[in-house]
Amino acid sequence: MRCLDTSLKLKPGAYVLDRSTHRIGRVERVELDPPRFAILVADAEGICDVAATANFEFLPSDDFRAMAAFEKERLGRLAQRDPAELVRLALVSAGGRLAFDEFKSQVTSADLLSESWNAWWAKTRPLLERSPFIVLSEDKKPDLVLRKTPVSYEAGLATRFEAASPATKFSIVLDYLADADKGHAADEALLARFLERMGQLSDALFAADPVTSLAALAMVEVVAKRTQASRLVTRATPKGVLELISHPSEVVRKFEDERVVMACANLLRESCADKWPGFCSGLLLAASVRLWDQVAVELIQEGYADQLQSTMATMLDRPERNPEALIWMWKTVAAGRLADVFRDVEPLRLALAVFKVAARLDGPGGQALCPSPRRMMTQIRNVLADDDHRHLRRVLAVLTVEQAQRVKDAVTGNEGIGGDVRETILDLLHTAHPRLFAEKLKPWQEDAIYTTEAGLLKRQKEFEKLVNVDMVENSKAIGRARAMGDLRENWEYKAAIEQGKMLGERASDMQRELSKAKVIRPATISGAEVTVGATVQAKDLATGRVETFTFLGPWDAEIEKGIYSYQAPMSKAFMGRRRGETFTFGERRFEVVEIARAAQLAGGT
Repeated sequence: MRCLDTSLKLKPGAYVLDRSTHRIGRVERVELDPPRFAILVADAEGICDVAATANFEFLPSDDFRAMAAFEKERLGRLAQRDPAELVRLALVSAGGRLAFDEFKSQVTSADLLSESWNAWWAKTRPLLERSPFIVLSEDKKPDLVLRKTPVSYEAGLATRFEAASPATKFSIVLDYLADADKGHAADEALLARFLERMGQLSDALFAADPVTSLAALAMVEVVAKRTQASRLVTRATPKGVLELISHPSEVVRKFEDERVVMACANLLRESCADKWPGFCSGLLLAASVRLWDQVAVELIQEGYADQLQSTMATMLDRPERNPEALIWMWKTVAAGRLADVFRDVEPLRLALAVFKVAARLDGPGGQALCPSPRRMMTQIRNVLADDDHRHLRRVLAVLTVEQAQRVKDAVTGNEGIGGDVRETILDLLHTAHPRLFAEKLKPWQEDAIYTTEAGLLKRQKEFEKLVNVDMVENSKAIGRARAMGDLRENWEYKAAIEQGKMLGERASDMQRELSKAKVIRPATISGAEVTVGATVQAKDLATGRVETFTFLGPWDAEIEKGIYSYQAPMSKAFMGRRRGETFTFGERRFEVVEIARAAQLAGGT
């Protein structure tokens, strides 16, 4: 009977799932004598009889899997016209739940979108959040769940709101109002609930948590402007709550959602105008770059530029209090904004403060300065390097020798600003003030291998060939020799094994050398003495002939071109010599005539 029932449903165009193979097919035609069915599966047609249909599961015409296989154009139109419905169909076919990556894979592998996944998802997620049929988890990559019973967006939001923490409640309110600003009609009953709960929350936390109480009052003010509902009369007042908050920066640290912080500031501007400037200045001590942008502009517009300047001076005196403040100051000056406010900020002082805080972030106490010191160091490096270090170059171009020395001391060994920025600064200082680099470390004495970038790349390629070609071929040779039989008299096998040992030792040596490699930086060659990376003109005092020697790394050496490894005995005899100095090497006596940066390093950092 089941076979007969299934057979009766198998009309041309019907979709079926073969439970034995988990493959989806479409009925192409029905033959009556004998009863048989032509089923199309992945572009291949097969014939089955009535008995075979026992394994079939009949699928609806809007089954997502079937449409993805046979009606991609229809599904693609749905993805653009009604993406929430497409998601609903996918969930129905999947049994009601899909992980984010699983759903993404289904959509992208079926090639349904006329735009990128990220662009489509950015438009689709807000629609799903308002869908009565679908629930998203709170994650960045949310799970997608099909509701058993449809629930209106407002009803679902009210449930989430009631169960949420205070901070999440505030974000829910602000998100809902932001949606209303985009054209979604706000529900008066839900706004009234928000208004009531925020008032209750403010009173409940008035003494125990004044920061959250203030934020709840701010939400009351925000919602009250959007509804006709009556607000509660609360015993908590903005001024009363503010007196219980030890410092305004607590508000910033309490709430990740900066809209809540700004709502608190706006509340005080409207209800406690005399307290507002001081409150804003306090916020800035812990504010992000985005908050600095907003609060600073508002202080200036309201005539409190002096308050902003005082806060900036505090940040320069104690840059470790808030690294983001220095990033904002640097970006603002670099962009040429707020020139009047920054007229008394010395560019060098700001630069040194940025260097100082970057070094602190890179140290063991970096976590104490901010939750994510690495992210903060990346921001600092980016603003310093912005537009090919344009503002940094402006600052360094006008330094005196004493000021340049302060910068050199601040950046030497400073890993917080990053190697590229540091070397750019040292190069600029070297160009403007070469005397600062007269006393150098002796690189030829270090347990390191100095090389040009080209030499390093050459050695790396040799290592890669050794590991990926020579050693692989040796392994094959060992295998071929082993297959020849008795290993005791198998000289090919023994030779291959011996070669393998030699290759392994060579690979270990090369790997150890590469781990010690340092690229020669032009900033290290002052011309005051012979060093790694220098080209030297030296006179043979016996013949009077002037010869040219270039001292680079062992992987750069080309003796026929006059390029020597600085590790060679003759090269070591030159190292540290100054212009006019004479010395003996072997049976020859030389005088150093000229020292310059090697041409192979031109344009490098």
